Amino acid sequence: VRFEQSWGSAGRSWQLAGEAVINELDLETSLLAFDPASPDIILSSAVSQTLIEEERAELTLSHSRALTERSDLQISLGAETSTISQGSVERSFVRPKGFAAYTLRPTGNWTLTGRVAREVGQIRFRDFAASVSLFEQVSTQNNPELVPEQSWVLTARAERRFADGHIASLEIEHEEIEDLVDQIPLGASGNAIGNIEAASRSQLAGSLTLLGAPFGLDGAQLELSGTWRTSSLIDPIEGFEREIGGLQIRDLRADLRHDLPGTNWAYGFSVQDRALAPTYQSTLVQYRNVPPGGLTPGINSVFVEHGDVMGLRVRVEVSEFINQTSDFSRTIYAGRRDSSTIDRTETRARSLNGPHFGLRIGRSF
Repeated sequence: VRFEQSWGSAGRSWQLAGEAVINELDLETSLLAFDPASPDIILSSAVSQTLIEEERAELTLSHSRALTERSDLQISLGAETSTISQGSVERSFVRPKGFAAYTLRPTGNWTLTGRVAREVGQIRFRDFAASVSLFEQVSTQNNPELVPEQSWVLTARAERRFADGHIASLEIEHEEIEDLVDQIPLGASGNAIGNIEAASRSQLAGSLTLLGAPFGLDGAQLELSGTWRTSSLIDPIEGFEREIGGLQIRDLRADLRHDLPGTNWAYGFSVQDRALAPTYQSTLVQYRNVPPGGLTPGINSVFVEHGDVMGLRVRVEVSEFINQTSDFSRTIYAGRRDSSTIDRTETRARSLNGPHFGLRIGRSF
């Protein structure tokens, strides 16, 4: 349930907003061990019952006002309270949140923004529950002591709009995190989703939009974007400084679309490159160039499109034509990383068997 009330006058506005949420996850997980010689025989069975309940509410007051003709200020102050219970364990939190943002337009083409924010994260309820990864051959125990992370976020952004329609932007962001939610060790060789006391994350992001008309290509638009991230935390097992596990540390992309003037034809391409930081668990370290749920290290495709084939938009696309591979490797220890030797190293390079051909048919109403 959410409400918002706004009011204001010329050059300034106020908003009061509130929200109340009830969340619940009732999950039963059966963990079975089978006889390798007779897979139909169950050697042991254990049931993990997880019931997570949360009551959460927040209240914020926001104010925007123009300071001069070329600058304005936005301020938001508020707090979030939540009570999370799992069985006999119940915890309550009151977390302040809000932000202050200053925008300056020194000329009609430039926009400069500075922002400082206090943010409160939300916990995924499944992080509380026990699970087994058949791929990683690692079990994760439940952790009723998990708490949501908090962070201070500092952002500076500059945008330049050119007379011929081009747009360029650059953004720098730094985040100081408390109670980072990540993998933590449990016992001699166990794992759990838990909290790491402190971490930091920094990001540099840029984008460039180029219109084709100034270069004699009416109807063309090229989008270039790049994001680079770095992070730091102290590994809870071995005590060295490392990246946040699984952080996307690079994302580069280029997209071109050219609508041919006076026709229904268009063509273009997309190219993307991504990279991830290693993921650390109690008994293994793994490296992959594919974000969770992704199929490739990035994207590479070209297309041709016609906007009116018997009233339909028809698009033919060819992808994965530069023969990328999905690369994965991991180092597995005989026990915990800080007290055991390496048991084995696994490496995989999976061809994506391109090119792939696709046909899209659609209509807008």
